[in-house]
Amino acid sequence: MKRVSIIIPCFNQGQYLAEAVESVLSQTRPPQEIIIVDDGSIDNTAEVAARFRGVRYFFQKNSGPSAARNTGLRHATGDYTLFLDADDILLPSAIEHCLSAFSSQPGVAFAFGGCRLVDSARRLISEELPQPHADHFEGLLRGGNHIKMHGTVMYDANILKSAGGFDESLRGCEDYELYLRLAKNHPVAVYPQISAEYRRHNNNATHNVPMMARTASIVLSRYAAIARTSPNWRAAYADGKRYWRGFYGRQIVASLAAEWVGPRRLDKLALLLVAGLRYDRGFILRFVQGLALRLSRRFMQASSALRRRSTHLL
Repeated sequence: MKRVSIIIPCFNQGQYLAEAVESVLSQTRPPQEIIIVDDGSIDNTAEVAARFRGVRYFFQKNSGPSAARNTGLRHATGDYTLFLDADDILLPSAIEHCLSAFSSQPGVAFAFGGCRLVDSARRLISEELPQPHADHFEGLLRGGNHIKMHGTVMYDANILKSAGGFDESLRGCEDYELYLRLAKNHPVAVYPQISAEYRRHNNNATHNVPMMARTASIVLSRYAAIARTSPNWRAAYADGKRYWRGFYGRQIVASLAAEWVGPRRLDKLALLLVAGLRYDRGFILRFVQGLALRLSRRFMQASSALRRRSTHLL
């Protein structure tokens, strides 16, 4: 029987860690090992990990998500590896769905499926179904990262180790970089089921919009020369540049408009302004429109509150 390793990197996510481990222990097809990599946490991560007998625990000084995953990979003994962030959840049949995908398409580097987006209390926000592509490398170049959640991805451990694991120079988009690197040289499998819950909260790394915009640009630019070797890849690369500019440009505008009418921390305002001007050509127009919209909403809320107060006084 093929061995499966589940690796859970954790940095100050002790409040969620138990749910993540329990979701792995509840699998219809249990893994052969569970590894927790504590990436220098100063919360109760170690105490939570100690509650679970048989779970392997490793501590390292804070080095980022790529380094934590690579640490787990070095200690893992499985034929297949799945990385579950400590604040996310595997649904009961996740491992079973992944292994079925590998069985149906031998030789793939990784298999991925769909996920549910949930809030911090695991209330459903939306469902993200997997997107199959005839050429996954082209798809990843063209439309950003169509693999919506890393916890749905299971890797062939030998292929992953041979490729060098995660790029530890990246503090964001490290999963996107790995998908591109593997999909360029290996087939990829897709399974149609939803297999995990992606918890959205204010401490997600994706909330650091300037950092994510910068690293997405860095990752995509690594494939500029390769993209020029194929007309389809060249077109996909151009589409990808436009996609990432628009995607993070809109997020930067939203964050900047919220900061402008909110606490107005000058350091954050400056960071967002620089990022917007650098990554989004339509930034100024987007910003003015976003700011006007937020100010309009605030005016309407204030007017409504004033009317209610006036009615009460009468």
